Amino acid sequence: MLMYISFGQQHTHRVNGITFDCDSLALIKCADHAEGRERAFELFGPKFMTDYREEDLDRIIEHFPRGVIPVEQGGIDWELTPDHLSAYRRKNED
Repeated sequence: MLMYISFGQQHTHRVNGITFDCDSLALIKCADHAEGRERAFELFGPKFMTDYREEDLDRIIEHFPRGVIPVEQGGIDWELTPDHLSAYRRKNED
């Protein structure tokens, strides 16, 4: 599954030189909700706002101008903007 993590106004994190903040969503690919939250806590500690599921994305993406930043094992691989999301979803469907 894909899980999207949002951040509060004062929740700014740098992971491998990439900034996660209130204008972006972190994308975590995980087996289930529990694994996704565990990974979020590993990366960001308790300083993130909310987790969203795939079905929430179309409703919320307009609030995140920096788009979605995938989090892969070992750090960040690339940044996705809303225009790239549908291609990413098709490529990574299970």
